[in-house]
Amino acid sequence: MNQAKGGAALLLAACALPGLVPVAQAEVIPDYGTISTKLLSYHQKQADKEVSTTGSVVSPSMYIALPVAGKWLIEGSITNDKVSGASPRYHTSGASQMSDQRTAGDIRIKRYFDHATVSIGAAYSNEHDYQSNAFSISGTKSSEDNNTTLSAGIGFNNDKINPTNKIVVNEKKNGVELQFGVTQVITPTDIIQLSGTYSDASGYFSDPYKPLDNRPRSKQTGVLLSRWNHYIKDVGVTTKLSYRFYNDTFGIKAHTLGLELVKPLGNGWVLTPNLRYYSQSKASFYYDPPFPNGSDLTKYYSADQRLSSMGAITLGLKVSKEITPDSSVDIKLESYRQSTGLYLGSSGSKGLSNLNATMVQIGYLHKF
Repeated sequence: MNQAKGGAALLLAACALPGLVPVAQAEVIPDYGTISTKLLSYHQKQADKEVSTTGSVVSPSMYIALPVAGKWLIEGSITNDKVSGASPRYHTSGASQMSDQRTAGDIRIKRYFDHATVSIGAAYSNEHDYQSNAFSISGTKSSEDNNTTLSAGIGFNNDKINPTNKIVVNEKKNGVELQFGVTQVITPTDIIQLSGTYSDASGYFSDPYKPLDNRPRSKQTGVLLSRWNHYIKDVGVTTKLSYRFYNDTFGIKAHTLGLELVKPLGNGWVLTPNLRYYSQSKASFYYDPPFPNGSDLTKYYSADQRLSSMGAITLGLKVSKEITPDSSVDIKLESYRQSTGLYLGSSGSKGLSNLNATMVQIGYLHKF
């Protein structure tokens, strides 16, 4: 697997695996338990005039939440990723074949008070060449009318890297992340949320499986996220609009704009189409191969396409059906296209082939 995966270790927001928790918990403890299972299938293809590469991921996961004594909520999740195929090529170089398996889990204990919560969580992820451990503490405080909620948290991660090619042995990467946010009810049909995250990490960021890849050993990241949910009474649709700005000391600046429409159809059916646009500038040490003659290889450099100037569009549709008052099923389909031609502003990095991917996720949720 590639070096970029370590960034997911810091699971500050409830220490939950991305996309696994079915709904955000309210400030009032639920009076029922929840169990949710998901099966994700991901397939990607990258092609140019000379060669085509493919890769796939199959990822089953499970989440459970259990209220205890009317004041506590215990949450946990586990997932297993099986990866096969080829890693993404950069430019016209060959792709490396890979086969890997990752097991990850997390647990969170949440204590409810009057208009407030406090949570502690831990997460673990392991594969043959990468191990990650994370710990977090977070809390929320709501106003008396519950129209305003403040949130804050801190997380820590400790990663160990042992690539199979032995380029490095027992390399480490450690980090701390700070989070803050506010959620405000504006009108009976409008809710907005603003949040910010700052992380400071040090250690091994290079990709040991890519030639000529040497990155700084420290990285600071800032993220600002805004969300606006609006209910349109006349058509019975909830719109969910989001914008995310990302900036790091590698020189990357990224913008993500997302839109979801939630439309109940009756008889327990719910339709949720979504559209997401992403654009990022290249890292300050990113180069379009081949490297210039006389390059000083003691400096930072990388030809990893994930550090290039590029953009991406995701188009998806989720359909869910309530089976009983306590259970439901859903299926989500997404199509992803990454291209330098989608870069916001001027043209993106040169020489990169387009990357296309499809994702299918099937889920089941039961309350007990």
